[in-house]
Amino acid sequence: MAKKKGPPSTSRMFPSLHPDIALAVSEHITPPRFNDKNTSQGTSKTYSTFVTGEFRCYDPTCPTRGWRWTSGKVAISIRQYADGSYNAEVFKQRCKQCDKLGILKLDKSSYLERVSYRLLVWKGVRLKRPHYSKKASKPHKTWLCEGCKRGICREADGLGFE
Repeated sequence: MAKKKGPPSTSRMFPSLHPDIALAVSEHITPPRFNDKNTSQGTSKTYSTFVTGEFRCYDPTCPTRGWRWTSGKVAISIRQYADGSYNAEVFKQRCKQCDKLGILKLDKSSYLERVSYRLLVWKGVRLKRPHYSKKASKPHKTWLCEGCKRGICREADGLGFE
């Protein structure tokens, strides 16, 4: 029997990057376990931030099939659970040409930096806050951001962004 195909997922997690996260935090804390359940139920802490990545539209009906775009504002929700485990949900963006979900190529270094920093802060490790300089970029398109639609993205608060 064929498996029913549901709607495409608007977000994804990257459990394959957990060993890198564990290594990044191991100097300061016992590495936490990755929680593969993509739910906010049972969380003790959550933090929303951004990572960077590149998206590509593969929809065969898109007039610009193969369209690529980069984003420095890929919404991510980092969660810590009551049992000490964690996960991070990364939200996709939609193609501005056809409104279909793009395929994400995550920037691994920004993901590792943001997730490991947050886990260390939550464990009470005193760290110098990273300085992120604001780069000139096009306005964030909230109608194409799945993080905005879910109320996760920090740009969704209507501070004059598109």
